Amino acid sequence: MRAVKVIFVGENRSFDHLFATCVAPSGDSVLNLLSEGIINADGTPGPNFANAAQQQASDTTTYSVSPTTTGAYSTLPPPNLAYTPEYESYTGAPWISKNLAEEFDYGILPKEIGAATEGASGPPYATIDTRINNVCDLASGPFQLSPGVGSEDYADSPVHRFYQMFQQLDCNASYATATNPSGCRADLFPWTEVTVGAGADGNPPPPNYNDETTLEGATSMGFYNVQSGDAPPLLAGATVHAA
Repeated sequence: MRAVKVIFVGENRSFDHLFATCVAPSGDSVLNLLSEGIINADGTPGPNFANAAQQQASDTTTYSVSPTTTGAYSTLPPPNLAYTPEYESYTGAPWISKNLAEEFDYGILPKEIGAATEGASGPPYATIDTRINNVCDLASGPFQLSPGVGSEDYADSPVHRFYQMFQQLDCNASYATATNPSGCRADLFPWTEVTVGAGADGNPPPPNYNDETTLEGATSMGFYNVQSGDAPPLLAGATVHAA
């Protein structure tokens, strides 16, 4: 018999979003931002941070899986709050009462309903998420969400669409190497969010379009730091037995 760890990751969230700094207690190897040297254990940029630099591209009129890049962001577009529940609108919480949470978030386990009345943003939605440290001066790469945005707090949601999520990976056969046979550079995450976002529906950009118009910014680049105590229930995992 052997023990197998089972990990569940939420919709549209990557492994690194939750486990960027995870070190396996068993001593097994973990491929994440920490092991690749992109960040340090304290969440600061690591020696290989430049490997995760995010690029801008030139064409927003015709969809391309791998548009022509024009250079890395000097600083990331600030993450936005989109329609994140705020204190002012929700009397201190996303749902005013457990009864409302039960009515609309009917998939939540009864014992977890109370959590649906917590975690509102504080700042108003459709504004820059000022809970994030140095939000207007983020280096071009992954950034830590906590302590300003806790692992149980509401935050902005990244792109939800298949073709845009594929575009973020920037895959091209000409980029393939022995160490990266997929040819995916994963360097267009913020650019895709600020040029298309989650709800454009193919419509042309409105007048005065800017990096905050899609209400996303560089939302997709945020991560939690489990070594700092973020997401403690997730670290426990689930142990099953297999033959």
